[in-house]
Amino acid sequence: MKEFMPAQAMVVSLGTTRAVVGFDTWAETTLVRRSRVDPGWEVVSCVATHLRGIGGDVAMGDRVAVPVTWRHKGEQTVVLARVMDDAAMPAGLDMLLGTSTQARLSVVIDAKYDRVEIRELGQVINTEGVWTLRARMEAEPLRVLDLCAGTSTAYSVFWDMGWNLKEWHAVEMDETARAVATALYPEIEHKCDDIMEFVLEQEYDVVIAGPPCQPWSRAGRHRAK
Repeated sequence: MKEFMPAQAMVVSLGTTRAVVGFDTWAETTLVRRSRVDPGWEVVSCVATHLRGIGGDVAMGDRVAVPVTWRHKGEQTVVLARVMDDAAMPAGLDMLLGTSTQARLSVVIDAKYDRVEIRELGQVINTEGVWTLRARMEAEPLRVLDLCAGTSTAYSVFWDMGWNLKEWHAVEMDETARAVATALYPEIEHKCDDIMEFVLEQEYDVVIAGPPCQPWSRAGRHRAK
């Protein structure tokens, strides 16, 4: 059995920008990195307070209302957090969710399977190592080709994993699916309708495809047994 395991976290949006968020059952309150605070966020309390723990006596700043979107294109909730100097925050984290926030959102941490259940929101989110997420967020933006794209919801998966996206080109024949994708992700460029007519004109970093399962597809011969 491993003695050490990477600290687990997830990518969320704080306001309009992505951030790395972790959970700590030893943190009595929720903390947000000072450099990530938006001046437009509401200040709930200006009363100074201190955090006394393993790291010693650390002064905390204002308590602010942080708008958090847990999954790309998902519902936004407000989390109250104390502003903490960057040097005092755990390395790699932009926000640390303490026990008060965990209780309010009915958070269940599943360390064995690397996931967090947020029961109040009806969401189960996979977690990954902090530095894995950081590496993705600091990497060069990806050029993605999405074949048999459907509604292109893979775009949200890449976003939630921390990847930056330079181009997302899609090929999808269903008109309704294309319309939904365009409404959800205006950044996507649909190259053509028919995959047989697609002409490769550039290099891509990632190629993904979701071809229909032939026995069950409406476009197939329905040979399922």
